Amino acid sequence: LLKTLKTFNWFEDFNEEAIRVCHRSGPSNEIGRIGTDCHAASVTLACQSISFEQLTGCYSVDAVPFFQAVDFRWAWPSLTTLSLTCSLFAMPEKCDEIATLLERVGMAAQRMP
Repeated sequence: LLKTLKTFNWFEDFNEEAIRVCHRSGPSNEIGRIGTDCHAASVTLACQSISFEQLTGCYSVDAVPFFQAVDFRWAWPSLTTLSLTCSLFAMPEKCDEIATLLERVGMAAQRMP
């Protein structure tokens, strides 16, 4: 990405019907092949995010791998808006992982304006 890029919005269409069809067919690895490689996209975007003022990622970017990739020595001197999809919030039984994520989000937020 260009170093002069200040606003980055990445939206991917989410097709719930495609997900249902894959599930109806029985257990399959096909579900992982629908859409963007969210983990790789999230990690890459985390590494590129330092110079952004605004960053939005919807379905193509997930908060968990994004914040796992963050080095907490980083600072985001201009980032005032950060919006990411978080698939983990759809799994309330994973309360420990959610708590860990929220802790990482809070640590990162302290390094932003």
